[in-house]
Amino acid sequence: MGNPNKILYINLLILITQFTFCAKTALVIAPVADLVGQPLGGSHPSYQQLPWAARGSDYAACPRVHQLLFNETLEIIEKRGDEIKIRVPNLFYQTSSSTMPQTDYWTQAENIRDLNTIIKKEWAKIPAPISFKKPIRLNTQPIATLIAPYYDRKTKMSFSAGTRFVCTPRAAKKARVAVYRFNTKSGVHETILLPKNLLYQSKRTSSNQLRTNFVQILQQWAHTPGTIPYVWGGCSFTEAHRSNQFTAISTKKGGYYTRPGGEKRRPKTGFDCTGIIARAAQIVGLPYFLKNSYTIAHNLPLLQANEHLQAGDIIWIPGHVIAVSDIKNNLVVEAHAYGSGYGKIHELPISRIFKDIQTFEDLETAFRAQTTLHRLNSKGTVFARYQQFKLLTLAHL
Repeated sequence: MGNPNKILYINLLILITQFTFCAKTALVIAPVADLVGQPLGGSHPSYQQLPWAARGSDYAACPRVHQLLFNETLEIIEKRGDEIKIRVPNLFYQTSSSTMPQTDYWTQAENIRDLNTIIKKEWAKIPAPISFKKPIRLNTQPIATLIAPYYDRKTKMSFSAGTRFVCTPRAAKKARVAVYRFNTKSGVHETILLPKNLLYQSKRTSSNQLRTNFVQILQQWAHTPGTIPYVWGGCSFTEAHRSNQFTAISTKKGGYYTRPGGEKRRPKTGFDCTGIIARAAQIVGLPYFLKNSYTIAHNLPLLQANEHLQAGDIIWIPGHVIAVSDIKNNLVVEAHAYGSGYGKIHELPISRIFKDIQTFEDLETAFRAQTTLHRLNSKGTVFARYQQFKLLTLAHL
């Protein structure tokens, strides 16, 4: 056996090193960064090969679980080869075996820049993180957030909707707003001008107005010319596709989906059902931090007997969520998967979502009677039945 004191010293040194490493704050420098639950390593498909979505329950075919955007900050927990384990502050998820908020993922090290390598005077030009552990404080920084993609010709980067920038002290022009953009090559910030019509600028307003703004962004994305694809684990929007063509690739375990001409896109950008709600909610400043459908079901309050659905409320069925968008016209917005024939973001009448449900009043009646819901696919055929579903409200956020 070795010297006990030497072994103790080495173990202590390892612990100190790990603690110091865990304390590192970092900045996302890629326009969009794919996150996975476990390191992919050399024996798994690389990050560059992640498809649009898995088919059925073949989760191994597409291990993407989330996406981060340029200018988001996080903590570095561990480094393993070209991958790093990170902890994100703005969303958490829970599981059936633990109610402890989970926030850890893996990503490529090249997506992240250690904040300690950036000179301190530049830190104030980085947006303060959205965090479920700290209340949102508006006006501590003048923040402008993209609500549509923006291509930066100088860096040749396509920034996603949801990307946040700190505004410069320069007076905004009629059509453009001056913001700071970190230059990954020089390590300092530069000023760029963003079109005002692509931006949401935070300001103090009522919670009702925030929900209205949230719904308007969802509707804007749903009616973007072309198609915003459904992406498994997706929480980004850098481009709309001209068509919605896709192909199912079969494997022994299930398979995955491809899009003609789209496989070279790295990473794939778009939304899944929970990602679109989280991204839109955080753009407008709603205190919404829920990553997956299980967590949504266990953290948002149920619609009460004396309440009615409002725009922005959420319809929950096992494994999927849908946002109420227009009460008067009985419309909803969702990012629906490929197996239903959709594979995109859309706004549809509730009558095309569930059989024999024509209005939200019908849906409320079914909810209170716990009637089985019959989900329709793109051809109007029932493809799933749900004996359990929930109507969840955002009114108390």
